[in-house]
Amino acid sequence: MIDLRGRRPAKPPELDCHPDILAARARIQAVVDSDRAPGTRDFPDCWKDYKHAFAQAQGQGKCAYCETRIRSAEYGQIDHYRPKAAIVIYDDPGRRDDVMGQSPQRRVQRRQQPGYWWLAYDWDNWLYACERCNTWKGEQFPVRGRRRPCVPGVEATETALLLNPFDTDPAPHLGFDESGHIHGATRAGRDTIDICGLDRDTLVYERGRVAGALRKLVDDYELAAALSRALAERMVAQMHAYCRDDAPYAGMCRYLLRAWQARMTPPAAPLAPGP
Repeated sequence: MIDLRGRRPAKPPELDCHPDILAARARIQAVVDSDRAPGTRDFPDCWKDYKHAFAQAQGQGKCAYCETRIRSAEYGQIDHYRPKAAIVIYDDPGRRDDVMGQSPQRRVQRRQQPGYWWLAYDWDNWLYACERCNTWKGEQFPVRGRRRPCVPGVEATETALLLNPFDTDPAPHLGFDESGHIHGATRAGRDTIDICGLDRDTLVYERGRVAGALRKLVDDYELAAALSRALAERMVAQMHAYCRDDAPYAGMCRYLLRAWQARMTPPAAPLAPGP
């Protein structure tokens, strides 16, 4: 996960007057006014037409949560950061894949309805996510302290414990090792890992492959510097390429490279990843 603050795509001017969205909002309001909780089927997926804008903003099609490049293998999904139909708490978050690589079978401890129904078509409540992270996350949304009734405006009074990279720099909350394992440095970091399955085995494996390639560059840097300054500079440029916003697992690479740079001889240029 990387810092996307200031990168949220511009809201299309036609969004709030789109006839399908206006009709969907009116339908949902009618359900709420009848003292019923809107269900998943009450929310037409008008958001699907806007996936491309979020995909572009998130590093050329990377998942907002796990940083896997989505579009090479699947279409990706719009995730509702605050879930629209309900809020679910599980007995066991189920933090790893099973042998078939499926999301875990979890038992619901509590399901609260309604969810944040008024934010279903809110531009600031959308992210672009891979199917795996979106499935793991489901309708989970922890907040600090006791949860208040879910009514319009409550979001302004809550402290969310799920990281949203459009609103918060994830770097202080997450740490990595060179095997690709992830750990939470804060409560929000730990909850985000649990909720999105960021420690699932397949993801750890892919991050470990990238970390291994970056580590080889770092290990070879000292020898390269002894042979040629130009060669050493090219190797540093390659290291920094792993940290670009559009590179898979750039958050991990930035974390590891900052730690390794302190031990590099001669010192490498400071980490300054580009877009």
